[in-house]
Amino acid sequence: MIKPIFINTYKMSNLIWIDGNIESNENKEYLKELDNLNEFIIYSFKEVNKGIEKLKQIKFRNTYIICSGAMYKEFITNFEREENNINVIPKILIFTRDKNKFIERTKDIKEKLLDKSFYSFGGIRTEFSEVKEFLLKKNPGKRKIEEEKLIFEYVDDIKKLYLPIYYKTLIKITPLDDFDKFNKFILSEYSSSEDILELFSQINYLNNIPKTLLSKYYTRAYTIESNLYKEMNSELSKGNKEKFLPFIKMLYEGNKLGSLPIYSENKNLYRGGKISNEEIKKIKEYLNKKIEGLPGAIVYSRSFLSFSKDERKAKEFIKKANNNYNPVFFIIQNSNNDNKNLLTHSDIENISFYKEKEVLFFPFSSFEINKIEDTQINGIKTFIIYLNYLGKYETQLKNVKDINQIIPNSSFKNDIIESKIIENANYNPKIIFEHKKNIFKKLKILRKSILTIIWKISVMKLFVNILMLKIKRMYKY
Repeated sequence: MIKPIFINTYKMSNLIWIDGNIESNENKEYLKELDNLNEFIIYSFKEVNKGIEKLKQIKFRNTYIICSGAMYKEFITNFEREENNINVIPKILIFTRDKNKFIERTKDIKEKLLDKSFYSFGGIRTEFSEVKEFLLKKNPGKRKIEEEKLIFEYVDDIKKLYLPIYYKTLIKITPLDDFDKFNKFILSEYSSSEDILELFSQINYLNNIPKTLLSKYYTRAYTIESNLYKEMNSELSKGNKEKFLPFIKMLYEGNKLGSLPIYSENKNLYRGGKISNEEIKKIKEYLNKKIEGLPGAIVYSRSFLSFSKDERKAKEFIKKANNNYNPVFFIIQNSNNDNKNLLTHSDIENISFYKEKEVLFFPFSSFEINKIEDTQINGIKTFIIYLNYLGKYETQLKNVKDINQIIPNSSFKNDIIESKIIENANYNPKIIFEHKKNIFKKLKILRKSILTIIWKISVMKLFVNILMLKIKRMYKY
């Protein structure tokens, strides 16, 4: 095994080379040449099973696999057997001197020479220069970012209480092609961050990546210090969700599928940062405003909000005031909800790039603002804003009992009732029953129509048979 010395290996890609003749003089020269590039942490193995074991130890890192043509069938068989224990999407490259011989040897597994949901096939190379060229491909990219102006959407009317979590765009199934395009967009625009490049290059050009895995990759990407999360939150705070909608939807999908765990501890959560003068003014006005039918000052989050389980760590993010922004410290006093099926937040401590004790709240999470205070934290004048996390409104708003109050648009109401998410909702059972009854009624009418058509066909068939019999008798006589 070869490892660079005195080099920061954290941003380097992993390279696993599996070849029965790895110790030949020729291969040793190739390994030495790659090692001198200081681009890879290189692991070389003569046996397939040892290469697979090393692959299982790597998590969320850009990983290349060079496999000899003679060992590919054994490798791909073992790789697919261990699929559920592997936490990267590696790029697999075949290095063989005789391409035609390799294709003939592997013709029974031809379909395994294509990109799959859990690996990328980089092709067959017969020259080391081609292998080297493939390994060293890079992608540049940058974007300009604006500051977030508004964190919350304020509910100032009972009619605005439709659940944002059930927006049509979040219920509607997104074609996997949209996620593929989004992955390419991330690579082209944000690859100036080596960590984003390293992460998304693993899933680029792949089809049908399992959502359980893709949601983890997206979540990890959000936690990387880069322009990605900054621009995403900036755009979302302005109400522009279209560009990053695949990202938002994938995190909701991860929660629905259970790949992103729900935060279940009944403890406070904390967030330090800055808040615009405009938002402070809005919050103060909103707290003094009583809205009929609402239990308190209800808000939706416009963008993603990261909270920490560690109060001391969260306070490190409090920033000094400038002309337009003030230091702020948020405290969620009721972070846990009895409903374990909530979709608007996730405990990402074990997915976070920096291994912080982080809980991520998604856009459209709902909170009640309890109060706002002026105080000093770490010698900085800071606004403290106390929040309650509400989760689903129907568990909090006792006065709202009619789904028509929450969702006035009838066609949108039907989308919600027909969606799978409704299984976890606490809406009036009578409404759901009536909806199902209407469906059964329509099915009954359809069944009756089908039976009528079948009966008419049978009668016509009988009539034709009688007619044919009479014709035969006429010709007989």
